[in-house]
Amino acid sequence: MAGQDIPADEDERAARYRSLLAGRRILVLADNAAEVAQVRPLLPASRGCVVVVTSRDSLAGLVARDGARRLDLDLLPEQDAVRLLTALIGARAEAEPDAVAALAGRCARLPLALRVAAELAVAQPGVPLGDLAGELADQQSRPSSPPLRLPRIRAASSRRDPRPAVPAGGWPG
Repeated sequence: MAGQDIPADEDERAARYRSLLAGRRILVLADNAAEVAQVRPLLPASRGCVVVVTSRDSLAGLVARDGARRLDLDLLPEQDAVRLLTALIGARAEAEPDAVAALAGRCARLPLALRVAAELAVAQPGVPLGDLAGELADQQSRPSSPPLRLPRIRAASSRRDPRPAVPAGGWPG
């Protein structure tokens, strides 16, 4: 669908979207939804469609009103968190397994926090991983101190993302 054919009104966009999905078997993924209002327009009317929504919020309204089933995920197991960091950082992580385990623990085994920590480690190849883990531990023990090189990883990964789940102009094509 060409951009000029996308209705300006949100209700009209949702109706057009649903009509395009009618009679099709579609998997819709709504990632990092901040609120129910972002998801409802994406719920197709067709029975052959499945919607998977990820969110840091419980989105209780989808369960109560729309019949969604909630699946709460736990933190990554420690071994998986270490494996993820090792895969993202590479050989350096393999050489410092204790530091990687400490870093995983300081990131509370949250996937986003682990990815941020891995990116910091890759961006600072001269800094030992143990120093990064220690720096994060120091920051966490002094929350009122000014940040050092590491951002508040745990806070960043648990904060709600303000971006809309649906682009303002609707979905292209």
